[in-house]
Amino acid sequence: HWIDRGGGALLRHLLRACGHGLLLLASHRSGDAGWDAALADVAARVPVDAELTLLPVGCLGAEAVRELVGGDPRDAGTIHEASGGSPLFVAELLRFRAATGRLPARDEIPPGVRQAVGRRIAELSDPARRLVEAAAVAGRMGSVAELAAAGGVGELEAVDLIDEAIGARVLCEQSGTPGQVAFTHDLVHTAVLQQLSATRQTYLHGRVAGALLDHARDDPAPRAAEIAHHLAAASGRT
Repeated sequence: HWIDRGGGALLRHLLRACGHGLLLLASHRSGDAGWDAALADVAARVPVDAELTLLPVGCLGAEAVRELVGGDPRDAGTIHEASGGSPLFVAELLRFRAATGRLPARDEIPPGVRQAVGRRIAELSDPARRLVEAAAVAGRMGSVAELAAAGGVGELEAVDLIDEAIGARVLCEQSGTPGQVAFTHDLVHTAVLQQLSATRQTYLHGRVAGALLDHARDDPAPRAAEIAHHLAAASGRT
């Protein structure tokens, strides 16, 4: 999936030169604008007599993870929940289990996962990264309006930044709940949170508490515990 312009030209040459009877399988990692554009360019230049089929591959389901994990079914459930079915993250969790004889604790991140998340965060612009950091402190899920307030940006700008984070596979939209976004996996959420200094976390807890108070001013009772948690964290008391 790291194909460049020269690689795309070679792929098209193979399709033209080898003619019928050749099956060529290539993988592509979606989510990056540059890579998606490269794939579209290759697809547009495929010879007209070649049959092109694009097969989107999603995350692994619970049953597929269970088959990979084997052993204790509770491990499979834990791995599927933490990884969101990401094949890379499932493999890293299994590698961690093989090396240590156990699954990572809730706040432990396998090195391979930390590196992968770090690469995704590095792809973001500074404003998108700051919004993602606010989302990490807010919790695994949050509304666009609250994240905009916590991140200190307007709602329209927040939508653009969230779209950028979705493209980088850091955040995802919550189906059935318009205006709500979440981290793609628990591991991503934890990895982002652990990258923040204590000073930044304290500051962001204050921002999140202010955003929640503002949006729940008419009826703060349902979110009182959440608001109290962020206020305590903002004051250094947890």
